[in-house]
Amino acid sequence: KRKRVDEASITLDELLRRRIENPVCWIKADPERFWIRPVQVTQDEVMWIYMLRGDTDVLAQLDAVEGLRRLGLQMHVVDPLLSPKALEEVVKNRDYYYQVRIAAAKALAFYASRARHGKDEAETRMRQDAESNGEWKAGEEKPPMLAYRALNDYLKIHYYDSGNQIWRSNNFSDFADYFLKRGVIRAVATIQDNESLSPTKVVDCLVSLLKDNDNGRNAYSDCYYLHDLILCLGQIRLSKTESPEKIWDQISRYLEYDRVLPSYRNLISTAALRATCELMVADVLPRDKLRFKDFTTY
Repeated sequence: KRKRVDEASITLDELLRRRIENPVCWIKADPERFWIRPVQVTQDEVMWIYMLRGDTDVLAQLDAVEGLRRLGLQMHVVDPLLSPKALEEVVKNRDYYYQVRIAAAKALAFYASRARHGKDEAETRMRQDAESNGEWKAGEEKPPMLAYRALNDYLKIHYYDSGNQIWRSNNFSDFADYFLKRGVIRAVATIQDNESLSPTKVVDCLVSLLKDNDNGRNAYSDCYYLHDLILCLGQIRLSKTESPEKIWDQISRYLEYDRVLPSYRNLISTAALRATCELMVADVLPRDKLRFKDFTTY
């Protein structure tokens, strides 16, 4: 009797060995960037992954990440585990340039967002997941679930104190890690389901990051970090049955906080006002112009 193997536990190297069909590892066009016109190369998923792992040129790695992201539009030609695992490996690997890791996080968020599916397929999946309220069923859609878990696990492992059930205090001494944290959070905020709504876990993650933010022991200001977090709240899309109260509570709290202790160039206030405007336009918050009145005068 054959032993059943959990494919999600198979390593990336093993998955690549199973998919080797071409003796050419990868193709690079204009590696020195001499051509003025843009060049777009189309190649197999495995070739993009080999290029991402084997080429030490940062621009080539960025091209490989973009190539994998484009393949996400054609799910019938993409292995359900290969690309998410390869991108997750890049996000976690400190040997990669931080901008490459941020690009990989954005590509993972693209895989995790079911809005990329065609309209007919999205409607079918929407009916199947009607009872899950924006959550994904692990057995039905592996690439989105695997991609979302990769981003969520990265945040939890590096920035969450599981013992106290709270996010750790900010520490921006490692600049690459600081920019990566901001990039991963921005990527998570873009995840949407097949109704173009933000999953509940994404909303709770962003709200808890703002609620538990602690910069008391940090030698650097967190104004740009909070600026990104608040703008991420502006990208949240809720159904008409969900209450935006917890989102507005955090936005209004930081508006009052920045009024008492102004941030550099009022970054927190401007982000909060912009997020409020975007949420009103998206009908997440009621359209109330009077909320902006107090900020029109000194």
